[in-house]
Amino acid sequence: MKKKGCRPWVVMIIVLSFFLFTGTVSAAEKVVKLGLVLPLTGQAAPVGEFVKMGNELAVEEINAAGGIKSLGGAKLQLIIADHQMKPEVGIAQAERLVKEEKVAALLGGYMSAVIYTSSQVGEKYKVPFIVQGGTSNNICERGFKYVFRAIPNSTVYALDILHPLKDISKGTSREVKRIGLTYEMTSYGKSNAEAIRGGVAPLGMEIVADLPYPPQTTDFSLSVSKLKAANPDAVICVPYVTDAVMLVKTMKEMDFNTGGVIGTGGFLDPTFTEMLGKMADYIFQVAYMSENMKLPSAIKFHQNMMKKYGKPATGDAAYSYTGMYILRDAIEKAGSLEGTKIRDALASLDEPHPPWAICSITGVKFDEKGENIYARLCTSQYLKGQWWTVWKPEVAKTTAVWPVPKWSERK
Repeated sequence: MKKKGCRPWVVMIIVLSFFLFTGTVSAAEKVVKLGLVLPLTGQAAPVGEFVKMGNELAVEEINAAGGIKSLGGAKLQLIIADHQMKPEVGIAQAERLVKEEKVAALLGGYMSAVIYTSSQVGEKYKVPFIVQGGTSNNICERGFKYVFRAIPNSTVYALDILHPLKDISKGTSREVKRIGLTYEMTSYGKSNAEAIRGGVAPLGMEIVADLPYPPQTTDFSLSVSKLKAANPDAVICVPYVTDAVMLVKTMKEMDFNTGGVIGTGGFLDPTFTEMLGKMADYIFQVAYMSENMKLPSAIKFHQNMMKKYGKPATGDAAYSYTGMYILRDAIEKAGSLEGTKIRDALASLDEPHPPWAICSITGVKFDEKGENIYARLCTSQYLKGQWWTVWKPEVAKTTAVWPVPKWSERK
């Protein structure tokens, strides 16, 4: 009588089933889910699109280069959530990304008030949160261990607004000593205004007009009247984009002239120049980069943005791109998707000039608060229909026009 045994076809089915099953598990393990909370609706939606592009471009490059090698070539998967510029929506979306999508880390794309709330989710669940946009100092002043800001905070913003004003105007017919300040009364605006107030005296400057305004203001004639009366050498604006456009239009309508107008926030929004047209000429912005910047890596980034999206490189795309690479480096170093290990890797990063440094964020090293000590800013001026980097000297491609022509002298 023949001994019974497994027939060859039975063995083959078992072997194939094993490989199919283990292959599925392996594939699942080779995906690193990352949650991105950003505005895709509301007035900040155009900025949100550039934040999205910068992240997507970085993810595409990282995956094409072999993914996370310490995790066997794991590929990054970006899961995007719209916070709608609402803090309560931001925190709900962050919760969903952690609890339902099981993301290994979170990134916050724009707007301080929303980042302040949504980053609490990272701390609560011990999931690292990379702040890619949101400058208010209070974000990193809560003693959190899982929140890391890739970009400059409000204090650095203030210094990198004031120093270029001093340097650019030095030796001209209108050196900056008297400053007009206008800002939206949100967490973002107030934090930046406070930092600017604290930075003027050491540079021999003073604020001669301090003009806050409530959100959704539609008439800036009173603010501009007060600026005209104060006659500052420069005006610093901390608005969102709608406010920024209305401010500049009102300055032209009321023929308010000064040495120059420099802004952040809404000035960086790509729709700012689109809505103003020639009225945007000679405006300054503090930024992470411009498409015209004397930095080979920045030029390449701009070319890649144009190739993939048909859009120029903006500061918002740049800080998003660099923030993703910072997170990549931490996951690579951790060799794990465990939140605590990624967090520890982030805290130990020290990269002053990594290859992904495409802008004024020259590298990464976090202090005890989670602030990136290598995060700085440059200054751009809108000339001939483009933003041109005019400060710092080592990356500037042209010289700033200062003082700017009066409205009546412009063609």
